[in-house]
Amino acid sequence: MGSSPAPPRCNSSRAHLMAFHGMPAPAPFVVTLKGRAHGRIGVKWRHRCRQEDGLSFLSRLFSSQNAGKLATSLHRPFRIENPRIGFLNLQGTQGAVLAQADRAVLARLFKMSYLSTDVPPRCEVLFLYSTIDPEGCVVRSADRIDDLIKKAGAYVAVVASENLPNCYLKAIRRRRDWSANIVLVIDRKADKFASFFGRLFESMFTGQSMLTAWTHLAPQIPGRNHPDAPGTIMIAQAGHVTFA
Repeated sequence: MGSSPAPPRCNSSRAHLMAFHGMPAPAPFVVTLKGRAHGRIGVKWRHRCRQEDGLSFLSRLFSSQNAGKLATSLHRPFRIENPRIGFLNLQGTQGAVLAQADRAVLARLFKMSYLSTDVPPRCEVLFLYSTIDPEGCVVRSADRIDDLIKKAGAYVAVVASENLPNCYLKAIRRRRDWSANIVLVIDRKADKFASFFGRLFESMFTGQSMLTAWTHLAPQIPGRNHPDAPGTIMIAQAGHVTFA
């Protein structure tokens, strides 16, 4: 197996952009995380009043070049050929039940599917089942979320177990050696979780970028709730990623 291509990077000087999806709060919300030493993070909340569609809003955020990375845009997405999906369960029996249910729905979309209970499987799409503690650490692992994603070689990652938002905020660190679109789940909404990601990935296989497909499935309109979408935080580090 050849080496992984250079990690994509959204065309933005902001290292992390978070948007809440499927949540009762008005959307879009953007959280700018300013990295500091030893993983300490300063958080600045901003609510963007929206007079444009969600796709234009997201695309406009990805506007400046970042040297040394594959900059993505709406018209120049990062295309992943024959992506593999991996399921990493670090949550014991509870995670095994969720992983089995999600794999039954999602694995059929990919040519190769892997399941692991210890080390991250090599894959471009990673689903992680884990508990994030109040300090932002992954329980039952010496690695943090971003470490596991990089070890897997994933450009799309989903923490598929429900965790508290404050724990996620502690978990997020600025790093420059790997970029991925990371989805952090707050409320799976039962079987709506796998159904939503099934529709998202199907759209990505038709050539739509992840951000384009996401805004179609869950339009970022202030005050709108999305009962069929899980409650999540998305960190769009890689920007426009699609499958082929």
